[in-house]
Amino acid sequence: MQIFYWLSKYMLYIIFLFALIEVYLFWRLRVHYTQLSTRLQDSLTNMLKGIDEIADKDSSRKIHDNIDVLLDSLKTVKLGSEKGQKKLRENIVKEDQKKLDKKNHDFDVHKNVVSSGVQIFPLLGILGTIMAIGNSVAGSNATTNIDVIVRAFIMAIDTTILGILFGIIFMVIDAVFQAKSNRLSEEIEKYRDITRFSRMEVGRPAQK
Repeated sequence: MQIFYWLSKYMLYIIFLFALIEVYLFWRLRVHYTQLSTRLQDSLTNMLKGIDEIADKDSSRKIHDNIDVLLDSLKTVKLGSEKGQKKLRENIVKEDQKKLDKKNHDFDVHKNVVSSGVQIFPLLGILGTIMAIGNSVAGSNATTNIDVIVRAFIMAIDTTILGILFGIIFMVIDAVFQAKSNRLSEEIEKYRDITRFSRMEVGRPAQK
């Protein structure tokens, strides 16, 4: 069929196109990751407003180190004085209205799409190999030029190598980013625990 011949002829360009798309998706995911991390840090900082136990600001800390410090400070406040707990609950109610934790859903979807895209490259390499060989065999006859078969074989090797190469590169990048995103997910889960603390306390009947 004509479509298979076209795909076989331009498979190298198709692989490069998918590689450019994957680079763009990784860049967008990085931007999303940075924005979500910054929002989380700001939200945690706002929760500690007006509380004496707030951690000292240290600009030399990286953002996730700072988030860990803020989470530890909030945990200390939860176990501290009644005054601090009351102020914390008030701040949490204000921050919880922004629903930062729900914004994590879009980040997870984006991350899953990028991870799935990494698996495409080896498949494209195999597909290019099959099509190149298939087209050369389909056109074989007694007068077939040996150059046609040689070009098909070279194309098959090129698509296979290129697909595997891009697959390895993006798998390494994805593995590095997965470690960072897992840390962010753990921090957001701790954030959810803190907001649950506020809702539980608000819903608890007053002691007589």
